Amino acid sequence: MRQVDSTITRRRLLAAGILGLAGVAAAPRLALADDAEEAKTLINSLAEQAITALTAAEITRSERHGRFRTLLVENVDIKTIGPWVLGRAWVQTTEAQRKEYLDQFEELLVGTYADRFERYAGEKLIVTDAVKQDGDSIVQSYIDRPQLRQKIRVDWRIDRKSTRLNSSHV
Repeated sequence: MRQVDSTITRRRLLAAGILGLAGVAAAPRLALADDAEEAKTLINSLAEQAITALTAAEITRSERHGRFRTLLVENVDIKTIGPWVLGRAWVQTTEAQRKEYLDQFEELLVGTYADRFERYAGEKLIVTDAVKQDGDSIVQSYIDRPQLRQKIRVDWRIDRKSTRLNSSHV
């Protein structure tokens, strides 16, 4: 992977990966959520569909990567999340560097997380609440990992302007 800017740190890349992992729980394009309850239902449905599509034992690694890429591209607003992950360095990059960065960001997410779904061990996404914030819906959830006695918080922002997952915070 070519480095777009030396200010990209491992921590930012880890954050990017976490965002990607949260984002892939979406199979069809996100529809506009009229209210917070509809947004909760939407995230539950998308999580179930993603687990079904990405954890099938009979698919090859290449198929899993392809499915993951499709889910990511169709449902996650990489053009919004990517610059957020890069931070202040984004404004110092050229258009060519931005395109290269976003392409590599997508490759990082696909390469890192598609394989993790092969090792899926029954973790569940539990949606706990949803609230309206600045016209968007924020769905609060956690990934329950009972084998590790661990819960990982995941908040989903459904951006009503783009109808796509805009950002999430873990």
